[in-house]
Amino acid sequence: MVESLCKWQLSEHFDLLLCCEVLQRLNQKEQTAYFSQINTYAKKAVIFAPNSANSQHAGLSGLKTVSLSCIQDLTKTIGGKLIKSGWLDVPPFPPGLTRSDSKRGDALSSPFQKFLFWGVNRWADAEGLIPQGIRKNHAHIAYAAFNTGAPNAAE
Repeated sequence: MVESLCKWQLSEHFDLLLCCEVLQRLNQKEQTAYFSQINTYAKKAVIFAPNSANSQHAGLSGLKTVSLSCIQDLTKTIGGKLIKSGWLDVPPFPPGLTRSDSKRGDALSSPFQKFLFWGVNRWADAEGLIPQGIRKNHAHIAYAAFNTGAPNAAE
């Protein structure tokens, strides 16, 4: 699977490529090759990865993580120009928490659960107001949106 991510053979090019939680599965060499592929096939890209600055990822979720600076550096290696980067998804609970299917199904059946979901939605609405220093260390996701350096992509 990893080899196929680093050696695409596509017949068309794209205006936008979205990459959600792929980078942490690749070693450094594979990440560089993956970004070269992005540069070949897309004009713009948005990369999302588990945030390495959130120390709870390793302990609770067991996910491998990627730093925002790593994503930014990979963008530079392909001659890309950052549009925006930062941290997203700063919920009031740590990464890795899960609910069983039955609990998920019951979530909106009780008034208390409905109230909790309402609170989480208000929290999400206000996420942009959270200072960057807090976001960096508590956000679940690091992201970068960028223009690739590819002159012929998406023609």
